[in-house]
Amino acid sequence: LEQARRLLARHLRLVKPAEHVAGRAWAFRHAVEVDATTRFARMAERLARIGTPAPLVELAAASSRDESRHAEYCAELAERYRAPLLTEPVVASEIAPARLSFRKRVLYEVAAVCVSETESSVMLVTLMGETSGDMHALLREFSRDEVKHARFGWAVLASHKDTDDLSFLATWIPWMLRATTGDSFVEETRGPEDPALTKHGVLPYSARRRVFLKTLEDMVFPGLEALGVDADPSRAWLAKSLA
Repeated sequence: LEQARRLLARHLRLVKPAEHVAGRAWAFRHAVEVDATTRFARMAERLARIGTPAPLVELAAASSRDESRHAEYCAELAERYRAPLLTEPVVASEIAPARLSFRKRVLYEVAAVCVSETESSVMLVTLMGETSGDMHALLREFSRDEVKHARFGWAVLASHKDTDDLSFLATWIPWMLRATTGDSFVEETRGPEDPALTKHGVLPYSARRRVFLKTLEDMVFPGLEALGVDADPSRAWLAKSLA
């Protein structure tokens, strides 16, 4: 998915019609949702293994079903815009550092859910203010689910706060950000700026970047600190990236 994201971003810089850009974006989102479907299902099994409360394990499984539904919507939109879906099979790779213990790798991936789903929630709310009709209704449905997924992630970390030392995440969150969203700061991966994209459910590059920064500063970093995770290393990474 990382390579696909970079290829997509480079491609989108070269094309102009908003409908074509939107189609490619929805096709890429389909791959992301398929990946998330598998990832949440796998997470449910792993959370059960590390003793996460059963209601939260079920929420992981429910999140997988949500993402499967999202993937179907994305495929329909890609088809509507005449954009081909990615042909490569989507495999949910291991994103946690291999040197971590199994338990910490699971918690690391939960933290990644907190970051990605919180950002996605803010992005969707931003887009809802710019859309109408069927697209607005679809984004509202997505938003409700993404908010649930973000709350699920934060609730899992909170449930392990007293039994697991979450402070190790302070070292690895910058690595996570660099691996998953660091290309937001790389010139060659910047996307299009066409304001017409918003009515098709796609944020222009500068708006996506603003959402990313605001989400980190206003929600992710404070959320980590509330769990006893030092956010200063992540803030330092962000400051360096912006420079």
